Amino acid sequence: MVIWLRKQLIRLCGYENYLLWLCRFNTWRLSLPGNYEAPFRYFVTRLPDTGWVIDMGANIGFMSIYLASRKPGLQVMAVEPIPQHCRIIEREIRRRKMHQVQVVQTAVGNYRGQGVMAIPVHEGLPRHGWAHLVEQAAQLGDTPLIAVPMQPADELMPVQADLPLVGIKIDVENAEYEALLGSRALLQQYKPMVLVELWNNDRKTACMDWMQQLGYRAYVWDGTSITPYQGQDSLDYFFIAD
Repeated sequence: MVIWLRKQLIRLCGYENYLLWLCRFNTWRLSLPGNYEAPFRYFVTRLPDTGWVIDMGANIGFMSIYLASRKPGLQVMAVEPIPQHCRIIEREIRRRKMHQVQVVQTAVGNYRGQGVMAIPVHEGLPRHGWAHLVEQAAQLGDTPLIAVPMQPADELMPVQADLPLVGIKIDVENAEYEALLGSRALLQQYKPMVLVELWNNDRKTACMDWMQQLGYRAYVWDGTSITPYQGQDSLDYFFIAD
């Protein structure tokens, strides 16, 4: 039923307008009580009222927009490589007059250059939330591919920023390790709180080791707050500097 409804909405209003309305719907869902994206909402409550926050892998932007609405004194950098997704965010922040949100169209990694994003198609629908960087484009068949710029997060913030970097959220579909490697200078200089989505594989272990080297401790969401990471299975991890 849900797949059918989505297809009808896309047929009626076009794919980009469908994504725009989905952005608005998900922003509204974040404002409701319940468990929807609870770790991220907790992350927002822990942020100070002023400073910079970088949303790496902003996708269609609803988390950046929610963050800016809850903490209007923060400067939010929504980092997203796919041009259509960036247009969605820009349209919504113009409508809301959110001058504190900046959209940067790039993928994040540990080098400057170019990358390739794949947008998987499942049951006849492009799954924007599953968009991810790929290394071997030839193995993906008919999956839509988009060439995108790539740069380290260390290059996103000005050397002498007017406000400190206080938070980073990273959700880049199993490329989090490279994103963290490219954030070394920012992490060392500002010690921001970091929320990262990590799959249960060797890359998670590499991320844990890297953040420990930089003086961070790992925490996980326990349903109401965060607790020190001691091997618990989770998807969302908080890193807080010692």
